[in-house]
Amino acid sequence: MIGEAIVTFIDILGYKALITKHMKDIEVIKGIESIIRTSTIGLIEKIRNKPFVNQVYEEYKKQIGEVIRVKVITDAIVFTLPISEDLFIDIGKFQDN
Repeated sequence: MIGEAIVTFIDILGYKALITKHMKDIEVIKGIESIIRTSTIGLIEKIRNKPFVNQVYEEYKKQIGEVIRVKVITDAIVFTLPISEDLFIDIGKFQDN
């Protein structure tokens, strides 16, 4: 499916060299994987689970939190937020309150 989206691309500089240097130390590799997971998927989960006092922000967070996607491709992390007219119409309802 092709559509419009807001995309963030993060490249981890030196990733290949780091993995090559520590490839025999599984604990270091696990630590690197853990950092990547915490800073990507873990961040989205944290956003989804953070309660907001203001109902407008809570509803907005639910809308956005449901559609953000994260993909890790070796040394790159890609966040996408698909843009649709329906999403912005729904978000606009919250701004009017």
